[in-house]
Amino acid sequence: METFEGIIKNSKAHVVAILGVSKNAGKTTALCYLANALHEKVGLLSIGIDGEEVDFWLGAPKPRIFVKAQSLIATAEGMIKGGATKAKILHRTGVTTPLGELVVARVEEDGFVVLAGVRHKDDVKNVIAELDKHKVERILIDGSYQRAMGADPEVSQGVVLVTGAILGKTSEEVAEKSKFALQRLLIPEAKDQEEKQLASRAFLEGSVIVRNKGDADTRTFSMLHLDRLPVEKEGSVFVGGVLTDSLLNCFESVEGVKVFVYDPTRVFLSREAWERFLRRGGTILARNGIRVLAVAINPKSILGYELDADELKDKVEQVAYGIPCFVIREGAFGKMAV
Repeated sequence: METFEGIIKNSKAHVVAILGVSKNAGKTTALCYLANALHEKVGLLSIGIDGEEVDFWLGAPKPRIFVKAQSLIATAEGMIKGGATKAKILHRTGVTTPLGELVVARVEEDGFVVLAGVRHKDDVKNVIAELDKHKVERILIDGSYQRAMGADPEVSQGVVLVTGAILGKTSEEVAEKSKFALQRLLIPEAKDQEEKQLASRAFLEGSVIVRNKGDADTRTFSMLHLDRLPVEKEGSVFVGGVLTDSLLNCFESVEGVKVFVYDPTRVFLSREAWERFLRRGGTILARNGIRVLAVAINPKSILGYELDADELKDKVEQVAYGIPCFVIREGAFGKMAV
């Protein structure tokens, strides 16, 4: 069986987003492992802050980000000045953050770093362009499930989903929550070109477009203050913003509706709303689909308990739609359970 790093290498994905199902799922551990196991010149950035020693909310120790010399990082300047390893600033972005200006730097010696300061999609794109000027072979983006812009198909070419024991006290509970996270990311890409064009139009306008079955015309509505939408059975709804429970409620009793979003990162449905919609024969499609490369599984919870790694991997594999799954462990820079 191919290794975790082997799948990433062979994916041809230049930019890979590492997405945690929840906070403290283990994405920093996965990022750290790949940054060292790929044996490539890598560029690293985080949407939010990662690499801090202690969790802000829980006060519990967190895995730190260990990188090799010559790696490139995008972070707030204050994180370099207060960092545990030396880094040379190569580029100043002009973007200000509470932790200092967002900069691109080269790590001068093996050691620990903190990544912070990237907050907006334009920042991500600009940082990627700057990292590419310095000939990095791979770019890894650290982002949580609720900070999913790194998984946007316009930003990255592949995603690693990270799940773990933080999600539940049993392997079954972790697997069930992981399945729902994967369902969201794996929303199928629309094939019909006219439907893709309408999804693009809704996105550019920031509107909701309704086209009922058999109608040549469409109706456009503002995303603001939506209450009801004139959607008929087997009609289509093109959502230019985020898809939420409240938006589905605008046509909650209608059967067979097709909903289109620009990409899966814009779906913020509860599991209950999602399942109710599917029971009514509903379908969700995306203008741009996401490619999930692997699922990384962390059997250890930051809350102090640990699940059986083999059992957890087996349960997650059963719901992973054939996507390769790997167990990751803190500090395992040279090891990987398969």
